[in-house]
Parts: sequence; C-alpha cells; structure tokens
Amino acid sequence: MLEELPRREPGRTRIPSPRVRLVCQPPPNLTELTRIAEALRKWQPTTNGSPR
Repeated sequence: MLEELPRREPGRTRIPSPRVRLVCQPPPNLTELTRIAEALRKWQPTTNGSPR
C-alpha cells in the first residue's frame, strides 16, 4: 500500500518558488526548429557521389 505523504508544517518547511522549475526543461526555440525543418524539406541528396 502507498504510504501517506508527510504533512507540511507551516513556517518550518519551504515551498519551492513557482518561478524555479525543477522538473521541466526549457521550451524549445521554435524559430530555430522551423529553420531546421525548412532546410530539411529543401535538402536534395547529391546524385554524382561527390561531397559538397
């Protein structure tokens, strides 16, 4: 069975600030992801086998 979580005691236990995200990763840079996606859509493999 699951154990009950300990109760918070006012004034004794700290609550983390909502401004500090402990679990979440930073949001992705959508402008950069869009630029990469556009470049991949336009990419064409070389047919003659020589590197670019």
